[in-house]
Amino acid sequence: MTPSWLDRLSEADLEESLPAPVRELLKSHETCGDTIDDIAAWLASSPKDLGVGAKTTLPSNLWGRTRQEVYLLICARDAKYKELRRTLLREARKAKPVIVGLIAAAVSDCLGLDAGLLTPFVILCLILVVRIGKEAWCQSFADG
Repeated sequence: MTPSWLDRLSEADLEESLPAPVRELLKSHETCGDTIDDIAAWLASSPKDLGVGAKTTLPSNLWGRTRQEVYLLICARDAKYKELRRTLLREARKAKPVIVGLIAAAVSDCLGLDAGLLTPFVILCLILVVRIGKEAWCQSFADG
């Protein structure tokens, strides 16, 4: 069953939430046939496109770790996200950026990164979930 807060998210709204340079990057790369996984991996290796300094180094496995945490939140119902799920249900009627912000803050706390830096990766992950559906995304992640 898809949680009500997830039903409130649309691919278009999520794309609009991305910082402009990342949104343009997403459009241009998808036009060339790149997947969101390709784009997120590229962003993690090129943080200047996130609007951070060239000297900023991101963990090489940032995209995989972000996807793992979103999986724990949405699919595995991991206990560490129990309070966040409650909050998301309570806040589901509010603006969509609140939902994205809450998830980015919780995931960034687990990964030890700044929420602002992680937000585009969380949004890209949520776009995948919305695009193919929660059950299909959960199954594809669990399958490897």
